[in-house]
Amino acid sequence: MMIDIRLKDLMNEKGIDAVIAVSPENVLYTSGVDIFTQKLVRDRLAFTVFSAKSEPTMIVCNIEEGLTREESSIQDIRTYVEFKESPISKLVEVLKEKGLTNAVIAIETEFLAMEFAKELEKDLPNIKITKAEPLFNYVRVYKSKEEVELLKYAASSTTNVIEEVFQEANIGDTEKEIAIKMNNRMIEKGGNPVYTVLGSGYRSTNLHAEPTEKKINSGEVMRTDFSGLFKGYYSDVARTVFVGTPSARQEMILTSLFDIHKKLIQSAKVGVKFSELYNYCVELFKEKNLAFSLPHIGHSIGVVLHEEPIIHPFNERKLEEGMVLNVEPLCVDEETESGYHVEDLIHITKDGPELLTCDTLREYPIIVK
Repeated sequence: MMIDIRLKDLMNEKGIDAVIAVSPENVLYTSGVDIFTQKLVRDRLAFTVFSAKSEPTMIVCNIEEGLTREESSIQDIRTYVEFKESPISKLVEVLKEKGLTNAVIAIETEFLAMEFAKELEKDLPNIKITKAEPLFNYVRVYKSKEEVELLKYAASSTTNVIEEVFQEANIGDTEKEIAIKMNNRMIEKGGNPVYTVLGSGYRSTNLHAEPTEKKINSGEVMRTDFSGLFKGYYSDVARTVFVGTPSARQEMILTSLFDIHKKLIQSAKVGVKFSELYNYCVELFKEKNLAFSLPHIGHSIGVVLHEEPIIHPFNERKLEEGMVLNVEPLCVDEETESGYHVEDLIHITKDGPELLTCDTLREYPIIVK
């Protein structure tokens, strides 16, 4: 179990005796189980406990035991009875069993509610609590082979949905009609829609426009930023299309953006700093004489939509093998009153960037007729 190995190496380096995942995202990441009720019922806690000297343990509400035993890679599974037992009492029992009553414990303090944190400190007064979030953020940067395959499926499925629906759309359709088809098609491909940004004409300049009853009209730009959840992992894809025949400026901007996007992806190689990639994007926008005002031009993705590392001007970290990144240049043009956005997923390998969203980058826009 790679997460176990990476965590234990980090624990030894930091002098931490145990790491405890509490958030739905990191419980999924460390166990392989997506307990959706944990997201909806916040006091129905689940834990994964990683100790430097023992095998990992998972603690869940007893009504989730069947799912957990079926899907989890962790063999030692403990349960508590909701309303009868506090989940913290079961956690305390496990920590005592593992000899961690005087230990340094890293737990997700940003997620664990104060009343539960106080209960833990009361029952184990000699433990030293530290934040687990930096540890999980660090190990999640590097994606396993299985994670890359899942993210590839999620991204390519989302791309196919967008392009299929846009190619089927007609002038006069409403934004909402198009969005409904996208959401339904994503469900057919095994994903749960998370958000559907979709705006046409002047609404395409709204970076997070929700689809409305507005009809798409000839001469407009239509832009979407579409996300789904596939077995607990996110997709995030953006595409821009023309409705009818574009103007010369509209065509120039989107063609230029495609070129910038391609060059950024080709430059995303091991050893390049994230800040250098961002600054290269700024230079390319200047060369094309396009407006630029982005705080970042991409991000990693996984069990969280925007994971570290982020491609921003202050990130001096270097790209490394095993990272997965969304690259997403965006331009808002006042003259055409339009927003232009493309976003694709890449895997950083020793041989260069591997495109996960589709077989080849799109260089020519879809035109809705």
